[in-house]
Amino acid sequence: MNIGRVLGGALRLLRQRRVLALGMFLALIGLVYAAIHIGLQTYNPRYLTDLGDTLSTDLPPAFPAWIGGAAVLLVLGGLLGEGGLILEAGRRVARAPAAEGPAPARSALGRLPQLVLAGLLVWWPVLVGVGLALSPLLYWLANGQEQSQDWGLAILGSGCCAGLVFLAGWLLLWPLQRLANCAVLLEGQAPRAAVRTARRLFFGQFSAVFGLWAALLLLNLGLLVLSVVLAALAAALVTGLWTLLTDLPEQPALILTGGVAVLLGGGLLIWDGAVTAFNLNTWVLAYLDLRAGALMLADPQAALGTTQILGRQRPADW
Repeated sequence: MNIGRVLGGALRLLRQRRVLALGMFLALIGLVYAAIHIGLQTYNPRYLTDLGDTLSTDLPPAFPAWIGGAAVLLVLGGLLGEGGLILEAGRRVARAPAAEGPAPARSALGRLPQLVLAGLLVWWPVLVGVGLALSPLLYWLANGQEQSQDWGLAILGSGCCAGLVFLAGWLLLWPLQRLANCAVLLEGQAPRAAVRTARRLFFGQFSAVFGLWAALLLLNLGLLVLSVVLAALAAALVTGLWTLLTDLPEQPALILTGGVAVLLGGGLLIWDGAVTAFNLNTWVLAYLDLRAGALMLADPQAALGTTQILGRQRPADW
């Protein structure tokens, strides 16, 4: 697998408006939480301190239900947006491998149960490991949160172990999740078959896939720093504009500042959407490249119909 070719193809796919729009939708899911935090901090810079002072050691009665509902909505919304982007990127790539069996999905919504099941099949070892690591914390919560001083070290160790388990699992299973989603959506594979395909491609060409994953991690680290800088510059510009408009009446100043903030926020959303779409485009192209290579190894004659020689497309019986 040529990593440079895959990354270049992922960048070119950003020219498609629908691909970029779906990336913006995915970025918006995360930006909603950031916007809530920024809005509360603007309204009351001490809101986190005040919230901590008002909290007690007793959790609200419906706290687990609220947390569970928010997590479910976040996961389902992310899977729908990611699935739509994978399908759109796959449709734009002409060299998608012709696979026997069901056709690619028409929409991500119809394959949502399969995506959820594939995710559970991929992530169950990490879920079990994190659950075992958090067992002291769960026991402490289940017993009325008593003896907090005696359990402090155990709870801290529990959280650290759970974080390490999740980090190690994320490094190995995140590429598997992406490849399995591509198999479900682009080739119509059942969840178990999709996970087997993802594992075969991942471990069969481990150096290539993990090299791509490492390159993406480094690239995204730089993009994250740039995103933070852009967000800070936008916030500084809005704050400076509001300061300059102090001589104007409050209503016109608020309208002007709000308009600039909306424009800057839209620009940041386009940027974050492009980064998100770029990452998913990369995994779609990597999956298609790995799948085509696997099909070529399984049946060398299958690739003759698309063999390119000296810049020309030759027929299968050339």
